[in-house]
Amino acid sequence: KVIITDIDGNLIDNILIECKVTGNGNEKKEDENGLTVFEEVTDEQILTVPSSNEDAVNIDFTPKLGKNRNL
Repeated sequence: KVIITDIDGNLIDNILIECKVTGNGNEKKEDENGLTVFEEVTDEQILTVPSSNEDAVNIDFTPKLGKNRNL
């Protein structure tokens, strides 16, 4: 969860929060002979969400290399 505050601790609205997520791993594929192979892949995502003056914001994403994640 992310919050943006001023110097007095008051939540600030509509400040863009950017989070870069990079993952490295293997992806299961099938070759031309129908055999299972694993190829190295890199998953890079840049996630941007605006801040809220009401509560912390969540950054949700679905990586190419696995299950849903929540930051």
